[in-house]
Amino acid sequence: MYNKYGCDIMKLIVDKITKCFDDKIVLDKLSYEFSSGKIYSVVGRNGVGKTTLFNIIDNCINKDSGDIVLDINGNKIKSLDDRISYVKQEDNLPLFLTPMELMKFYCNINKIDKDINYYFDILDVDKRDRNKIIKDLSVGNRAKINMIIGIINSCDVLLLDEPLISLDILSQEKVKKLIKEVSKKSIVIITTHILDIAIELSDEILLLDNKKLVKINKTDKDYKKIIIKSLEKTYD
Repeated sequence: MYNKYGCDIMKLIVDKITKCFDDKIVLDKLSYEFSSGKIYSVVGRNGVGKTTLFNIIDNCINKDSGDIVLDINGNKIKSLDDRISYVKQEDNLPLFLTPMELMKFYCNINKIDKDINYYFDILDVDKRDRNKIIKDLSVGNRAKINMIIGIINSCDVLLLDEPLISLDILSQEKVKKLIKEVSKKSIVIITTHILDIAIELSDEILLLDNKKLVKINKTDKDYKKIIIKSLEKTYD
């Protein structure tokens, strides 16, 4: 069984996930099924639970109830630790290595045999910057290095938290192209505060609204108004 790109058919099944912090319910029996070959954007107000959802999928924090399963051609997998790559908005890069040193080290310990310079080239990381210590790089270049680390591992599920926010316009276009390429064989889910990016980049827009994911129908002529109206709501 293969998708339209000739890759395995994969589904990330998020089933009735609930998460509370003290007495506050952040996610309430949230369910959705994500498929490979698509890019999903999760939009919502600050503090609504987007990062919490990503942290639960990546097993960074425990859920209170529910289940998460990866289905590959009908085979259901519950142990997802080595199958998810999570690129957070804030990088945690070692400041006194160079990008080249970091990437070589990362590839060695993860047994990745790929041309590192290919990714530097595709994201337009200047050759001089590849051998500067990370501490001296611009915010944009650090964001690119962070992105490369997340993508180079070829995981089944790629989570991207605000992947374009620190990049200039030209770099954004290069990253969009790379994300679209990765999505052919992976499940790609991003968060973004920028509605136009979600509209342009995503196959499906999901609104995290009232503790659940709601699919926005992009064929509805008023779908932008629906999203904005929902974002204007407040909840106790």
